[in-house]
Amino acid sequence: MAYDKPNNKGWGMSIVAEHLHRRHFLWWLFGGILVLLVAELLFFLPVTPRNTVRFTILRNGHPLQAFQGHTVKESRTDTRTSSGKRTWDYYRFDHKVLSYSGGYDSNEVGIWRPAGHLFYHGTLTFDVGA
Repeated sequence: MAYDKPNNKGWGMSIVAEHLHRRHFLWWLFGGILVLLVAELLFFLPVTPRNTVRFTILRNGHPLQAFQGHTVKESRTDTRTSSGKRTWDYYRFDHKVLSYSGGYDSNEVGIWRPAGHLFYHGTLTFDVGA
């Protein structure tokens, strides 16, 4: 590192070295932010049923539960009284969340994939009883 004559700030790096240091810092800062955004996008992209559950919870306004929740696929016999369609797959997660309409608490998501689509769709469901 080359030091030049003292300026108003005292002994320090030259103007060129300061500029390079600042550019290097900004390069790593923006690169780190970009890596985090791509990782978050891959974590929430609804191409798998479990990511669809996370995305549905996030869409309903609960980001912490979306990150912390653990999902378990329900069997067909356990979901006979759910509010969704019988052809859907159902996943249960750890936390109850309030639906975005504010109508009910749920810890179950119904998942389906329309024919010809890459992404799954999901909606919060609830138990309607027998």
